[in-house]
Amino acid sequence: MVGDFNGDGIDDITVWYSQLGQCHVALGTAEGGMHPSGVWLHSPDYADWDAHTGDFNGNGRDDLLLWNRASGLVALAFSDLHGFRQPLLQTERIQYDPGTTPTLDIGDVNGDGLDDLVLWHPSSGIFEVWVGQGGRFNYEGVWFRTDASQLDSITSFRVTDMDGDGCDDLLLMDRVQGYWYIMYSSGKTFGPEASRFGPWLPGKEILPLTLDLAGSGRASLLAWSPDQSGGILDVAINTLDRTRI
Repeated sequence: MVGDFNGDGIDDITVWYSQLGQCHVALGTAEGGMHPSGVWLHSPDYADWDAHTGDFNGNGRDDLLLWNRASGLVALAFSDLHGFRQPLLQTERIQYDPGTTPTLDIGDVNGDGLDDLVLWHPSSGIFEVWVGQGGRFNYEGVWFRTDASQLDSITSFRVTDMDGDGCDDLLLMDRVQGYWYIMYSSGKTFGPEASRFGPWLPGKEILPLTLDLAGSGRASLLAWSPDQSGGILDVAINTLDRTRI
């Protein structure tokens, strides 16, 4: 995972070993290199939990969020410059129907400087938002439904700022047909208008990524195909500018 964990304005890399409940960090340098910084968290009680990163208290340093899919429990391990503090277990569980396999992504969807949680339920097509409050999350309800918009072929999603307005948007992907849809955030909901891009890389087994490659504040699309020719990274530069619409 990538984030600025020590607050110096340079991205770093962290690796979560879920079997051990252990997190290693390599700090980015001004010269473009990476400096191994060792183990920032060792918490065996959280072995087999999923890990995500985001700035959950608004101090400019990315933190570690641990999520137990089976129970819905969430814990936050805040960064203190040289390591992650022991995880703070949240009192509120992320609720969902038993037997379902929801997907979680992180982003500041309301533009308040605190990262939020977006949960997708593929079986029902709904996207739920839990808004960050600095140390806890409040349930804000359903922000988008694919069944109401006839986008029932979505296979994955990302939360990222596609128009540079400070609110992360909902990026939906149909890997089979190669279409990518942007559902802009109003700070209170996603959409309903969908800008479609593609077809781009239809039918490929890819890892979708987003990154501000042009320095415009707007994320571009990246697609990593690990099984083709030793690994291929395709890029689509974001040229959208809603200020001119």
